[in-house]
Amino acid sequence: MNFIFILTAIIFVVSRLMNLMQFPPFMDETIYIRWLRIIKQTGHWFLPLREFGWAPLTTWISTLLSYLVKDDLLSLRLTAGLFGGLSLIIAYKLAKLLFNDRRTTILTLLFIILSPFILIHDRLGLRGDSAVTFTALLLLYGLAKRLLKKQKTAAYLIGLAIALGLLIKSTAWIFPLMTLSAYLVFRPKLFQSDWLGGLLAGSSLLFYLLTNSLTAFLNKTNVFLVSPDKVASLSKNNFIQLAQWSYQYLSLPVLLLIFYGAYLSFKKNKKVWLLLTSAILPVLIFDTLFAKIFFPRYLLFIAAYSFFFAAFGLTSIFKKLPGYLFFPVLLLIFLPNLITDTAVIRDIKAAKLPEIERWQYVTGWPSGYGLKELSQYLQTDTPDILITEENNLVRGGLPYLWPEHSLEIIAVGEDNSLTQEQLTKLKNSPKIYLVLNVAEKLPKQLQGELIKKFPRPENKTSLRLYKTTVIK
Repeated sequence: MNFIFILTAIIFVVSRLMNLMQFPPFMDETIYIRWLRIIKQTGHWFLPLREFGWAPLTTWISTLLSYLVKDDLLSLRLTAGLFGGLSLIIAYKLAKLLFNDRRTTILTLLFIILSPFILIHDRLGLRGDSAVTFTALLLLYGLAKRLLKKQKTAAYLIGLAIALGLLIKSTAWIFPLMTLSAYLVFRPKLFQSDWLGGLLAGSSLLFYLLTNSLTAFLNKTNVFLVSPDKVASLSKNNFIQLAQWSYQYLSLPVLLLIFYGAYLSFKKNKKVWLLLTSAILPVLIFDTLFAKIFFPRYLLFIAAYSFFFAAFGLTSIFKKLPGYLFFPVLLLIFLPNLITDTAVIRDIKAAKLPEIERWQYVTGWPSGYGLKELSQYLQTDTPDILITEENNLVRGGLPYLWPEHSLEIIAVGEDNSLTQEQLTKLKNSPKIYLVLNVAEKLPKQLQGELIKKFPRPENKTSLRLYKTTVIK
C-alpha cells in the first residue's frame, strides 16, 4: 500500500507540472500577471481589492512565489498546483476519517488526481479556484471531526476554513450556508468552541471592513441574479448546463459511480451520506437558482466532494469481483479521464472540453492564443503607441511576453472611446497601432487600416491589429 501511495503522489506531481507552460496565458491570468508586476514595483498589496474588490490571498502567495521562480505566470500556476497538493492531503485524511478503509481512501485520491476538471484548475493560474477547493475540503474535514467524531475543537478548524476561503474568493460565501446546513442536520450540542469558531470565521469580514473593501467584495450582482421573477427561466437553463457539464467533465462511468456510491452510503453509512449531502446540496441549489453567469468552476469543490461517493461505490463493486479484475475495471472506469487528461497536458487544444471551457481557454476572446504571434510581430514593426481595449488580455499579456518593450500602451474606455487627454497625446505621435480583441468596431474618434489578424484555434476569434489615425 505504501508503494501505491508513493505512485499516487508521483502521478499527481507529474500531471500538474509536465508541460505546464505550453499553454498561453489567457485573459484572467494576464490580469494577475499585471497585478504581480505592479505589486512588486510599488508594494501596493491591496491592488486586487482596490481594482475589482477581489479577495487577495492567492495573489499575495503568487507574488511571494514569483520572487523565487522569477516568472509571474509560472508562479500563478505553481500556486494552483500547490493548493491542489494540499487538497490531496486533506482528501486523504478526510477519506480515512469517513470510511476507515485504505482502498476507499486510495480510490478517492485517484478520482481527484485523474479528474480532468480538477486537473485543469490545478494547472491554470486562476484566482483561487484550486485554493477554494482546498478550503472546502478543509471545511468538510472540520465538519466531519466536529459532527461525526464529536471533537469540540474541530469548530476552530471549521472557522479557519471559512475565514481562509473568504480571503481567497467570494465563492466561499457559500461556506457559512453549508456549515449551517450541516449543523441543522446533525443538531449537535453547542459549546463555547462553536461560537469562537464562528468568530474566527468572521475575522475575514473584519479584514474587509478595515480595508474599506467590504462593499466591493460583497457586490456580486453581475454574477448572481436575485430577481425572483427571473429565477424560474434561469434555473432551468442552469440545471441543463449542470447536467451537461457533469457528463462531459466527470465522464459517464464516474458519474454513475457517484450516484451508486451515494445510494450505498444512504443505505449503509447514513451519517456520511448526510454530511456530504448537507454540504453539496446548498451549493447546487444556490448556483442553479441564482447564477446569472454560470461557469463550471463554480462546481469545482462539489466535484471533489462527490468523488468520496464514487470511491465508496467502486470499493463496494471490487468487493464483489475477483481480484484479477481489479486493474481491468479500474482502467475501464478511468479511461475517458485518462484520454482527456493526456490531451490537457500535451495540448489543451485537442482536449474535448465543454464548449464554454473551450471558448474561455482556447477559441474565444478570453483565450491567450494569438498573443505570442502579436508580440513577435510588434517586435519587428513597433509603433510609438499601442491602443488596446480595456480588457486585460493585451495590457497584461504583452508586457509578460515582451518585458523589454518600450511601447506606450493606452486602453480605451468601456464605451470604446478615448478621452480628450488621450486624443491629444495621439495627435502628437507619428505611428499609432490599435489592437482589437472583443470589439467589432474601432473607437469612433479613430480610423484605421487592418494590418494583420492573429487567429485562434478553429478561427472563431482573432486579435486584429490596425494602423490608425485620429479623426476627431
